Order: sequence, then structure tokens, then C-alpha cells
Amino acid sequence: MSGPGKGRLAGRLLYCAGIAVLCSCIAGCGSGVSRKDMEERRAIIDHYKTVILDQDKDSARYDQALAMVREYIEAPGAEKKAETQAALWELIGQMEDECDNLATWTAPEDLEKMLANQGISVVEYESNANGRYTGLKDYIQDLSFLDFYLEVSDMDQTAMDNLTAAVNRYEAYQKEIRAYQYTGVNYWFASWGQEEAAYVKEQVLDQFTSFAAENYQWETSREAVEDKMNICLDHVEELLDDMVKFLGESTEQLYDMMEQRDQTGQ
Repeated sequence: MSGPGKGRLAGRLLYCAGIAVLCSCIAGCGSGVSRKDMEERRAIIDHYKTVILDQDKDSARYDQALAMVREYIEAPGAEKKAETQAALWELIGQMEDECDNLATWTAPEDLEKMLANQGISVVEYESNANGRYTGLKDYIQDLSFLDFYLEVSDMDQTAMDNLTAAVNRYEAYQKEIRAYQYTGVNYWFASWGQEEAAYVKEQVLDQFTSFAAENYQWETSREAVEDKMNICLDHVEELLDDMVKFLGESTEQLYDMMEQRDQTGQ
């Protein structure tokens, strides 16, 4: 999982009245920000957009995979099972190919200079930009587990119950990850002004198809954003602990059932 760090401080909702925006545009900078700074900030947001929207698209594909398995659970059958498995295999293959072709990204000199000028850690930004690889690997692992549960789901009711329980857990976990990633956008640009926040909303947040956080209010300090992200991470940790325990116990149970079936020839 990629994302910024932790801390504490209260935040507040950004409010951009029309007259304030008009004055900002007339001034050509907004809140004392020079034209050069504003140009650099927009350039950083434009690059960040390309990074985060790729990760959002990966997340959306994973959402669709979970939805397909959910559809099978609600209306099981041999044909539906084969169709769902084929879709999972295709997506796993696509993501594996993408991982193989992902090169480690390093900020070019001009962007590195802009990041430094605008108070963004180059190392931290590069780490976040390279987070797509880890995300894809996590999706591949999850989908591979689901494929196993799907394969044996028609063995008996216990197997179907295990598939349902697995999907329930993956959906809950994914919801928290989506909120974490959405909140993380705020982290990079929290200390900037209203004009920049509006640009981030237009170019990034409004373009998301997967990342989402309910009733989110934009924060103006990184510490306040980190508080929100920590809440997501606490939930993620709880769900992950439960997931690991469930996968271990249910996988062992399913293998025992498969072994017994092989021995009895049923």
C-alpha cells in the first residue's frame, strides 16, 4: 500500500466564494502566491493526475472483478462460474504483464526542482508514484485467492459459504483502501490555496471512478489529513488481521474437504 505518513492537527473545510475566486484571478496569483509558483503547482498537479488516475483505473478493474464474483454468488451455475473464472484469469494475466513492464519511476530534473520549490519531498513523491506496482501485486494475490474459492465453490454449501465470506471481506477491505487513496490526494496539496484545491478537484477527484471517501471535506493542513488517513489505516489493519485468519482457516478446511472427496471418489 502506498501513501503518506501520520500526525495530528485539526482541519477545516475549504470554501471558495465566487468573489474570492474573481479577485484571485485578477491578482494573477491568489493568497500571495506568485504566478511562477502557481504555474509550478499546476504542473505538479498535472503530473500527479497521470499517476493517481492509473492507480484509480487499476482499483476500478478490481472493483469489477469483485462485482462479477458477487454476481456468481447471487446466481450460481456452471456457465456463470466458467464465465467468471475466465474473466478473473484474463485480469490476473493483464495485471501480471503490466507489473512486468513497469519500470521504477524517477522524477525528471525539472519536476524534481518544482517539487522542492513547492515543499514536496521528492523521495516521498517518487515512492507514491511507484506505488502502482505494489497495488497491482496486491490485486493479483487477492484475485488468485478468489479464483481458488470460486473453483471449489460448487463442491458443497460450505465451499460456497467460504467464497461468500471471502468476497465480503475483500469488499470491506477495498472500501477502506479506496477511502485511504482518495484522502491521500489531499495530503500533497493541503497547504496550498483555494485555487489549487479547486484545480485538484476538477483534474483529479472528479475524474475518479473507484477511489472515494464518504462526505469528504478538504483539509488545509497535512496533519489533519494524516489524522483521517490514520483512521483508514486502523480499519485496514483490523480487516487485514481478520482476513489473514479467515484465509488460513478456510483454506485448510477446503483442502481437507478436497482430500476427503478424492479419497472417497465422490
